[in-house]
Parts: sequence; structure tokens; C-alpha cells
Amino acid sequence: MEREDGASKTEECRKILENLESTIEQFRFSPRLNISDDLKVGFFCTDQATQTDHSEILPLKELSSSTEKLIRIIRSLQVDFGFLKQLLQLKFEDRLKEESFSLFTTLHDRILTIEKHYQKNEEIIRKCYNQQLADAIAAVKGMYKQFFEVEEETFVQESTTIKMSILLKKLKDREEIIKQLREELDQYEESRLQKLDTFAKETALERENLEYKVANERLIQIISELEEAIRLNLKENSVLEDEIVRLKEKAEKNHQTIQKVRHAKPAAVHEEAEKVSVAKIEDARILEEQIQVLKANLENERKKTERFKKESEQISKNWEKKFYILRNSFHVLKDEMFTRHTLFRQFAVLADTSFNYIKLKPLFVQSKGNLITSSMSSGSDHTPLMDKDMDVVSDQIFFSPLSKGRLSETLEEEPLEKPSIPQNTPVNDMDATE
Repeated sequence: MEREDGASKTEECRKILENLESTIEQFRFSPRLNISDDLKVGFFCTDQATQTDHSEILPLKELSSSTEKLIRIIRSLQVDFGFLKQLLQLKFEDRLKEESFSLFTTLHDRILTIEKHYQKNEEIIRKCYNQQLADAIAAVKGMYKQFFEVEEETFVQESTTIKMSILLKKLKDREEIIKQLREELDQYEESRLQKLDTFAKETALERENLEYKVANERLIQIISELEEAIRLNLKENSVLEDEIVRLKEKAEKNHQTIQKVRHAKPAAVHEEAEKVSVAKIEDARILEEQIQVLKANLENERKKTERFKKESEQISKNWEKKFYILRNSFHVLKDEMFTRHTLFRQFAVLADTSFNYIKLKPLFVQSKGNLITSSMSSGSDHTPLMDKDMDVVSDQIFFSPLSKGRLSETLEEEPLEKPSIPQNTPVNDMDATE
């Protein structure tokens, strides 16, 4: 019986092993077994739990990786195209600038050439007209010489003498002008030295003003320090007065205790109390002496503060007087400079005013028939010509600004030559006022 049971068990084990081997082989061929794999409901294919097969997983991964690569490539291409667009735009702008500058330069050069050509044509036309005018003048002169004869030979010697006299008078006038200019230079140097002196005085006054300001600030600082010291002394005095009051109160209390001890205790205690009272009295006397010394110091400090205040007030008054004097001196200097400048300008304006009267003379033309009569009267005509030329030269003299004495001398020396100059009277009036 036991053998039969063992054989049955071995057979069962064999069957189980065979089943295991078959299942293992099935798992090798199809590792995932699903219930839906066995359902066949559709017309053309089976209905499964998943829509993708295990054979489709690798191609999907490749597709996703390739799409990612394509997206990256597209983005890089977009960036490159953006850079290319900007670069092309910048190149286009640079090319536009170059072309516009070249056009501007060419237009400018063309305009300059046109202007030069126009100027050349204008000069040529001007020269042509000048030549035509000169030819016309020469023709008129030739016609004039044929029919008229101007007196030239008779006036040659007279013109030389007239020119010499005119030149001599001009030389004299120029010498007078040079003298006047030298005098003006001397006056200018004197005025410049005076100005330098005034500037030096002003700088010295400014320095003194600065020194006074520094000293005033220093004194103000000293006064503030003294006020602080006075304030501290007053605080100390108040503290000492409080101590004095406190010591007086202590002395009164001690005196009261001494009196009580005298009435209450016997003679020994009375003696000891007297000794204590004597010591306390001596201490009180010492304290009173100290108080008196402190009071004396306090009075001295008060006197010092009053003295310092008076000194500071006196110093401030002195400084105010000095500043007032300085301010007045500055005003006086400014008024003096203003009056000098105004007088100098008025004098210069009055001296520069001059009136020149130029007499126009007609062209002296005479026919052949009147030559004999003109030769007879030539001797009498020389003097008026001389007078006329002398008048013209004297009228055209340049009057420079003269000094006071020089103007008066010239007016006294030449009353007959120039009696009709209107600026002499105001100059003399200015001299009188000055």
C-alpha cells in the first residue's frame, strides 16, 4: 500500500513539472497574458487592452527624439535668421549713409564749381566794361584836346610852389599832432600811475578789512568762550549755595541736639557734648570761611564778566566806526573814479568833434579865343588859388583830443584862422568848471 501511494505521488510530481515547463515556455514566447487577448469581437482584429503593440515602442521613441532634434534645429535657424535680418538692415543703413554722403559731396562740389564759374564770368564782364569805359574816356579826351586847350604850362611852376607850401603846412600839422600825442602819452602814464596807486590802496583796504574781520571773529569766539565760563561759574555758585544751605541746616540740627543733651545728661555727657559742639562749631566756622572765599571768587568772576562785556562792547563800537570809515572811503573812491571817467569821456567827445568844409571847384576850361585875356589876368588869379588850397588843407586837418592847457593855447594863438569851430566853447566851459 505504501509503494502504491509513493508511485502515485511521483506521477503527480512529474505532471506538475511538465506543466511548469510548458508554462515557462509560454511565458518565454508571450510574457504578458491578458484576458482581453483572447476576446475576439471585432471584424478585422482582436480587441486588446492597449492600442500599441510592444513592437511599436522603439519607433515611437525614435520619432520623439527626431522631433525634438528638429525643433532644436528650427529654433537655431530662427535665431540665425533674426541675426541675419539685423545684419542686413545695418548694412543697408550704412550703404544708404555712404550713398547720401557721396551725393552731398558731389552736389556741393558742383555748386562750388558753378559759383566759381559765375564769379569768373562776372570778373570778365567787369573787365570788359572797364575797358570800354577807359576807351570811351580816351576818345573823349582826344576829342577834347583837338578842340580845347587847358592851361597846363602856366600852372606847372605855381602848382609846385603850392604843393610845397601844402606839404610844409602838413608837416607842421603832423609835428603838432605828434607833440599832442606825446603830451597825451605823458598824461596817460600819469593817470595809469594814479590808477595803480588807487588799486594798491583798494587792495590794502581790502586786506585791512579782511584782517579786521578775522580779528572780529576771534573776539566773538573769545566772548562766547567767556560766556560759557560765566555760565559754568554760575552753576558752580548755585551748587555751592545749596551746599551752604545744607551745612547751615546741619549746624542748626547739631545745635539743637547739643541743647537737648545739655538738658538731659549729666556733666560728663555735657562736657563731651561741649567738645562735640566746639568741633562742630569749628567745622561750621571753616565752612563759613570757605563760603566767604567762594562768595569773593564769585564777585570777582562777576566783575571780570562785566569788564569783558564792556571791553567787547567798546571793541565792537571801534570796529563799527572803522567799518563805517572804510565804507565811506570806498564810496569816495568810487565817486572820484566815476567823475574822472565821465569828465575824461566828455572831454574826449568834445575834443573829437570837428567840422570840415570842403569847397567843390568846377573844371577850368577855356577856349582858344580867351587864352590872351586869361594870360593877362593870370597874375591876379594866383593868390586866390593859393588861398583856396590853403583853406581846403586847413579844413581837412584831423583834430585829436587835446589837453586843457594845449587847447587854450591853440585857441589864443589861432583866433583868426578858425573862428567858426563850435566845439571850442564847450571845452573852455569844461575847463572853467574843473
